[in-house]
Amino acid sequence: MKTSIKLLSAIALVVASASASAASFSFNFTDGTNAGNFSLNTTNISVGTEWATTGTLNVTGGVDTGTYTLVALGPTSTTPSPGAFSADNVVYTAGNPYLDNSGLLFATDTSGTPIQINIFGNGTNPYSFWSWENGGYKGSDNVTLTATPIPAAIWMVGSALAGAFGFMRRKLA
Repeated sequence: MKTSIKLLSAIALVVASASASAASFSFNFTDGTNAGNFSLNTTNISVGTEWATTGTLNVTGGVDTGTYTLVALGPTSTTPSPGAFSADNVVYTAGNPYLDNSGLLFATDTSGTPIQINIFGNGTNPYSFWSWENGGYKGSDNVTLTATPIPAAIWMVGSALAGAFGFMRRKLA
């Protein structure tokens, strides 16, 4: 009985520490023409700084309407091919989440034509929303971002572990 409880405690500690180092964020944006939302999955790289590892941008209005995927970058400013934008995919989480001057890079390939969108700023609204297609910039707008942290998976893990402990106590009794 004690061995099982110790084992479950060790598993809980490992899962909790892994979950605590990752976060998810959801942002809405609008400028009167372009509108939509994007979600990001991040991993902690330092106190108050998250690196976006995956994400999806949904533009629901404007010239760039469509779904875009976060371009995989390291947590330092990078200019991926075809070289339209430099980005670092870093989200600062102190207070309200915000983006830096390099920002986030999303891309899609529609009919063989790559489209890139870069959302960046200096930590305050409005942010810049630039799109690039076919070797030229399609447009730029200033958008207002609204961040909503998504509850960490740790709450679900904690509930599952509490249930497992209760089940084991009942089974052993």
